[in-house]
Amino acid sequence: MSARPETILSIELPFNENLAFYAFTFGAGDPEVAITSGFYGDEYNGLYVCHKLIGFLSEVTEGRAAGWRLKGRVKIFPALNPLGTMAHRRYWPFDQRDINLSFPGVSMGETTERIAAAVLASLRDCRSCIDLCCGSRFFEELPHIRLYESIAMPDESALSFNLPIVWRRHSTPLLTGSLAHNLNLRGVPTFVLKFGGTDRIDPLFCERVYEGILNYFVASGVLEKRAGTGPAAPAAESPWPLPGRIIWPKDVLSVLSPAAGLFVAAAALGCRLERGALIGHIVDPVGGGRIAEVSAPAPGLLFSLRSNPVLYAGSLIARLAG
Repeated sequence: MSARPETILSIELPFNENLAFYAFTFGAGDPEVAITSGFYGDEYNGLYVCHKLIGFLSEVTEGRAAGWRLKGRVKIFPALNPLGTMAHRRYWPFDQRDINLSFPGVSMGETTERIAAAVLASLRDCRSCIDLCCGSRFFEELPHIRLYESIAMPDESALSFNLPIVWRRHSTPLLTGSLAHNLNLRGVPTFVLKFGGTDRIDPLFCERVYEGILNYFVASGVLEKRAGTGPAAPAAESPWPLPGRIIWPKDVLSVLSPAAGLFVAAAALGCRLERGALIGHIVDPVGGGRIAEVSAPAPGLLFSLRSNPVLYAGSLIARLAG
C-alpha cells in the first residue's frame, strides 16, 4: 500500500497503552478531498468503503490501475472511533459520548473533544469532505446525500455522485456539534452520505457509494480517467431510478405509526410506491392479532425504512421522497 499513514492523535490508555488515530493520504497538491468514517462503533459500511478506496487508490498511485491518474490529494480517515469499533459500542466506550457531536472540539478537553479537535485540525487544508454514515440503529437508508443549509455548493457537485437522492435539509441546534456543520461554517462543503444500517455490511449499497465517490473524484478534478477506461469496479446493479434528484424538506413524507406494536415490513427499500401502497403491518406481539396496516400517504420513493420492529404510537416508520 502506497498511502502515507499519519497519526493525527495518540491517546494514552490505562495500563501503559496508547490508542492511535490514523489518516491515509494519497497524491499531492490541490484539490484535496477528505473522507471520514467510523464515528460510530456499530457502523461498518463506511469502513468497508474506505477499505475499497484505499485499495484502489494504492493501485492508482503505484501505476497498477491502467487509465487512471491521481491529480489531487485524497485523505481518508477510516475509523474515528476505533475503541468503539473494537468494543462494539456505538459511542465512545468510556463515557458514551458522541464524537460526531463534539465539534469543534477542545485540544485539552474531554477525550471526545480532543478527538474532534484533532480531526478538524487535520482537515484544515481540504477543499471538500465526504462523511460516510449509516442509518441510525432503528433505520436502514437507501444511499443518499444530505446537504445542510449552511453549505454553499452547486447542486451539480452533489449530483455527480450519481446517487438517487440529494436531500437539502435544514440544520438543527443538535447538529451544531457535528463535523459537517463545523466544516460548512469554515467554507468546506461537506457531503453526508447515508447508506445501509448498523451492525452489518450492505455490499450492494457499499458498491454504489464507492462508485459514486469515484464519480465525484473525476468530476471535481481529483482523479483523471482516460477515455475508454472501464470502471474501477463492476457497476453495481441498481434497483432504484437514476440519475438522482434534489429534494427539499417539503418533498419528504414521514410515515408515523398509528399505534404501538411490532412492525413487519412489506415493501422493499428503494421501491417506488403509489398512494395507498402497503409499507407494512403493525401486529400485536402478545395477543396474536393484526393492529393496523401502514400505507403510503402519497406517491414517492421509499428511501428510509424502519429496521427495529418495536413501535410506540407516533414512532417514525418510513420516509418517502415525493
